[in-house]
Amino acid sequence: MESMQRIVFTAGIGLYIALFFLKAYLQQRKSRVNPLKLTEGRKSGPLAFNERLIKVFGFAFMAAVPLSAMDLVRPQLYWKNAVLTGPGMGLFAAGLGLFVAAMVTMRDSWRAGIDPDSRTDLVSKGIYRISRNPAFSGYLMMVAGFTAAYPSAYSLALLIGSFIVFHTQILHEEEFMKTRHGSDYEAYMKSVPRYLWLP
Repeated sequence: MESMQRIVFTAGIGLYIALFFLKAYLQQRKSRVNPLKLTEGRKSGPLAFNERLIKVFGFAFMAAVPLSAMDLVRPQLYWKNAVLTGPGMGLFAAGLGLFVAAMVTMRDSWRAGIDPDSRTDLVSKGIYRISRNPAFSGYLMMVAGFTAAYPSAYSLALLIGSFIVFHTQILHEEEFMKTRHGSDYEAYMKSVPRYLWLP
């Protein structure tokens, strides 16, 4: 189980990184718009600060997975047991699939961060019919699955911090989408939950 665990998480984070930057490259090549907008453009105050935190937690997560697989992140918390490993791997894989489905469904409207300088379509089809934020939901599922399989003070802090900064980003993006898409987005908010099952 231990070797399978290492393979799943190391390959999974590698696939996540590869697909994330491949999507960004292909989209920029097609539309000539860089979709990686974290901390880019005319941003200041709480939004700019939060987007910097997203970068910090994102890089910390990408580093944590291979480091934990090589047993370099300590200490393990007292509740580590084999019962959590399988569900953790499943949650991680499901989150990765959800994240990728969200990126694909968004097509040229996909952005990492708020982009005030270009107008994108309101996407409400596919996976966006069951969640307004499937990419964020998928990412948090990946972090939660990783924490279950590799419980440590580091991974637990990563999970709590990731949820706080991503939820804060969602609140910023909701306000931005209201100003950009008006009543269409407000109607969408009423009919589709913020996360997969929570309003």
